[in-house]
Amino acid sequence: MTAYRQAAERYRAGNPAEAAAALQRLDREQLKIVVPWLDALRMVPQSLRDLDHFRPFSDFNWRAFAWDRPTLRAAGMLHVEAAVTAFRANDEADFKFHSEMASTVLAIADRPRPKSNEVTGTTEQRATLAISLLLVDDSGAFPSGKRYLSVAIGRFPDDPQLLLTVGTLNEADATRWIAPVPRVDDSDGARRSRAVRNAALHDAAGLFERAIASDPSLLEARVRLAHVRILERKDNDATTLLVQVLAAQPPPEWTYVARLMLGDVDERAGKTDEANRLYVDAIAVQPDGQSAYIALSEAMYAGGNRSAATDVLARLYGRHLTPESHDPWWEYPFGNWRDAEPMLESLRAEARQ
Repeated sequence: MTAYRQAAERYRAGNPAEAAAALQRLDREQLKIVVPWLDALRMVPQSLRDLDHFRPFSDFNWRAFAWDRPTLRAAGMLHVEAAVTAFRANDEADFKFHSEMASTVLAIADRPRPKSNEVTGTTEQRATLAISLLLVDDSGAFPSGKRYLSVAIGRFPDDPQLLLTVGTLNEADATRWIAPVPRVDDSDGARRSRAVRNAALHDAAGLFERAIASDPSLLEARVRLAHVRILERKDNDATTLLVQVLAAQPPPEWTYVARLMLGDVDERAGKTDEANRLYVDAIAVQPDGQSAYIALSEAMYAGGNRSAATDVLARLYGRHLTPESHDPWWEYPFGNWRDAEPMLESLRAEARQ
């Protein structure tokens, strides 16, 4: 207990490397015993802890286990740091242990003490979202990440951003499951691939619908739900959602993505002129959006206007784009992963107060 508290205090004092090393030296089985005591003592009113003659625990050292909220928050964030490090090192066991410990300790910190005027904290919820955003970026080969996200939405079933994040992972998973051209003797394999893809799409749609129900102003959830409907070939549903999004005048990156998707729907429906206008409008809001130039050129080429298609590509090449050029469609599969680090920085600052 003493060593654990010292690690938390080092983290709070702004020595994360020392704190991390101290945490790694601790016996994990003992930590699993210590943390429930922190929880139990958090629920004992201060008045009882101050009674030296309180029975049957008159010899119990209350102060060793009765941590205040700042110390608990620092300990929880120390586990968050360890979980993030484990994820980046692809260490399944470490991620599982520290992410679970982080949730437990931060939940203790967030809960008000009995007979106090403390308000409920939100550190656990925000830390969970930050970790979840990181996981969407590269969790395809990280089973512990998917388990973490499943538990997370069980703990916070009405958090629209968390629902959006987990839905984004399912959406990305579905686009990875491209059914191969079936061999004569492998029709079952193609069927299984489609079943996995369809299940991921179904799960994504359900999560996006829950996110919209929780926060109707969340336009990104509507765009992503529309994308799922397009993949399911439910173009009418997708069109309704995308028209709603564009009517709300979203930020340029979401206007761009919505126009690309709506153009795709129109193009498949044979509405070539409408699709071309949408692609042109997409370029207008994101002049470096390579995807829109290619979509427009392809549509023109397919429509027999090869000279115009060539001119569009010439415009694209003339912009001398690089892999760093901004195209929201390139970043679309990874969700809002860039928000994770600022969120973690904010939580770190709070833990050091």
